[in-house]
Amino acid sequence: MRIDPLTSLYNSMSVKGVIDEEYMKPKQTTFGDVLKDAVTRVNDDQIKSNKMKQDLLLGRIDNPHDVLIQSEKASLSLQALMAVRSKIVEAYKEIMRIQI
Repeated sequence: MRIDPLTSLYNSMSVKGVIDEEYMKPKQTTFGDVLKDAVTRVNDDQIKSNKMKQDLLLGRIDNPHDVLIQSEKASLSLQALMAVRSKIVEAYKEIMRIQI
């Protein structure tokens, strides 16, 4: 019994145009994109936490533990983001102190 290697399958698919070459290239993300995504996630966590707190006060949520967990998650993600911000500011100040 003969088993064909996957490379021949890949080559035949790319020749036929089945595989888009742009899709196969690795995406390049910048540091700014990573920071923007992190800020968006922290913001989403904060919004979700506030919504859950409001729902708890209005009686829509029966389990206060879920609200506490989401609140702590939002708090920790904000603390982590602030730590990263502090490191970035510190690195910027260090670069500005370098004499040319």
